[in-house]
Amino acid sequence: MRLAYFVVFLGAGVWLPYMPLYLSSLGLDGWHIGALGAVSPAVRWASAILLAWMADRYRARHRLLVATGVLGALCFVPLLAVRDFPMLLLVFTGISLFHGTLIPMVDAIVVDHLAALGGDYGRLRLWGSIAFIVGAGASAPVVRAVGPGVVPLLLLLPNLLLGPVLALLP
Repeated sequence: MRLAYFVVFLGAGVWLPYMPLYLSSLGLDGWHIGALGAVSPAVRWASAILLAWMADRYRARHRLLVATGVLGALCFVPLLAVRDFPMLLLVFTGISLFHGTLIPMVDAIVVDHLAALGGDYGRLRLWGSIAFIVGAGASAPVVRAVGPGVVPLLLLLPNLLLGPVLALLP
C-alpha cells in the first residue's frame, strides 16, 4: 500500500509545480494554461464518480484500478510530442478521465484492508505526501538543468510504474 501511494503521488509532485511552466514554454497563453488546469479537476471529479460506481456495481475494483492506471499512463505518451492547445486538451482529458479514480480507489482498498495493514491510515497515506515532495524536489534540478521540455518525460516515467504497482494491491 505504501508503494501504491508513493507511485500515485510521485507524478503529482511533478505535475502540479512544473506543468504550468512546461505549458508556458510551449508558448501557450495564460487562458490556455488556465483552461488546461481547469479541465483536469472537472474531468477527474466526474470520472471518479462514474468509475467508482462501475467498480462497486460490477465488483471489479482491482481490475478497474489497474486498467485505469495503465490507460492513464499511456495517455502521458503523447505529451512527448503534442504541442498545440487542442491536442493538449484532448491529452489532459484522457489523463484526467483515467486517473481521476486512482486516489479514491486506492483509499477504498486501504480502508477495506486497514485492520490487516496495521489500522493506521495516516501512516500509509503519508507515503503519498513523501512522494509528492520527492517528485517536486527531485524534478527541480532536472528542469533547471535541461529546461521545462523535460517535464513530459518526468511525468511519464513514474506513471509507467502504476500498472505493475497497482496490480500488487489486494
